[in-house]
Amino acid sequence: MKCVAWIAGATALACGIALAADSARTVLAASADPDDETTTGPSIIKIPVEGVVAQITFEKGGRINVTSKGTPLRPGTYWVKSISLFKKDDKGRTWELRCTGTFGSLANITIAAGQEKVVLLGKTIALRVQAGPNEEGGISVRTGGAGQSGEYYHPGAFLNGKTVVLPTVVVKDAEGKPLASGRVAKASDGTIRFDCRLPPGYKGEYDVEVKAVMGPFEYKVAKTIEPLP
Repeated sequence: MKCVAWIAGATALACGIALAADSARTVLAASADPDDETTTGPSIIKIPVEGVVAQITFEKGGRINVTSKGTPLRPGTYWVKSISLFKKDDKGRTWELRCTGTFGSLANITIAAGQEKVVLLGKTIALRVQAGPNEEGGISVRTGGAGQSGEYYHPGAFLNGKTVVLPTVVVKDAEGKPLASGRVAKASDGTIRFDCRLPPGYKGEYDVEVKAVMGPFEYKVAKTIEPLP
């Protein structure tokens, strides 16, 4: 993939991101003010992907582990505090993707009495890449995973709950020659990005290649490079 940002061309490549879960223990959230129970049967929440566990934590307390088989949930409206996706790879290792700030259409979840609700979590992750000039005269690169519901995941995948596998970045000139490379890291302002200096006097275009290790999760690479906000 090749595209031109407002200061640079960019090529984004990615491997997979993944998260896997332990046993799916259900904890009914205390955040909702549920309707009276009806005779229509219990409400069920599920995700459309097998092999993934979506753990949703609610603002007012409680959390629930949701699978493709469905999990009972009392009717009501639940404001989301965080989302984690878990998935095991073929070696039995657990990978996790974490979403703690931007939830898209899942900022709150409303489920009616007797409803079987499918939330779009666990499907293909889109790797977003942003690049632009920084104050030091070089460029900064940010990346992260966007889900189908508009939720935004931490750029690093968590392996077995401990190791954070962060993406690597290679900045190249227009002919493909590497100019700088490294791994994204947390900056002093709290953002997670890769900063690099360019050769003195360099005025050409740039390609930005991002490689993210996402384990068993399905992913796709964004077709365009976005300018930094």
